[in-house]
Amino acid sequence: MVGVNEAKLYLGIDYSDELVEANVGRALRSAISRMHGAIGSDVETYLPGDPRIDDLVLIYTRESYDGSNLTEKERSALKQLRADLEPQLQLELLAAREAAGGEG
Repeated sequence: MVGVNEAKLYLGIDYSDELVEANVGRALRSAISRMHGAIGSDVETYLPGDPRIDDLVLIYTRESYDGSNLTEKERSALKQLRADLEPQLQLELLAAREAAGGEG
């Protein structure tokens, strides 16, 4: 799962202080919860190491951290990335659960 340092790299933050660390950490925790809500809280169990999970968390983190500073073009691009990743992960998680004999 994505950590604060990886999130800061994704956000382009090369210098941070206590406030930046706190804000990135909050945005990241929110993003992880959002990903679990959108995809499923067991996604890392059934799709371990899938890089799309981290990509989605980073997208959510950026939306949370930079939300008011994003241009309409940037918002649209992030929305398109989410629209590509979310259904893929949802369907693959469902298939992995079924293959494992779990709930669907």
